Amino acid sequence: MKEKEWGKRLEQLREQHGWTKKEVSYKLGFTENTYGNYERQQSSPSLYTLMKIADLYGVTLDYIVFGVYQHGRIPGGKSKKSTEPQKGRN
Repeated sequence: MKEKEWGKRLEQLREQHGWTKKEVSYKLGFTENTYGNYERQQSSPSLYTLMKIADLYGVTLDYIVFGVYQHGRIPGGKSKKSTEPQKGRN
C-alpha cells in the first residue's frame, strides 16, 4: 500500500531538494534524529508537523501520506497552468 511508504517519500523529497537531514531538521525546528525517525517510519509526525513538512517541500499532505497529488499539483509544488478558460467563471 502506498500509504506505508510515506517515510520513503520524505527521503526522496529531501534528496530532490539536495538537502541533508540536518538541513531539513533546522528548517523545521527539530532535531536531525527526529526527522530521521520520520524517514525510517520509526515515529509518526503530528498533523501539524506533516503540514510544515508538506509546505517546506511544496507538496500536499495527500502526496506525503498516500503518494497522490491533489488536482493540478506536480512535484516541487508547482501548479499546472491550464490554457483553457474555466467554464462558469467570469
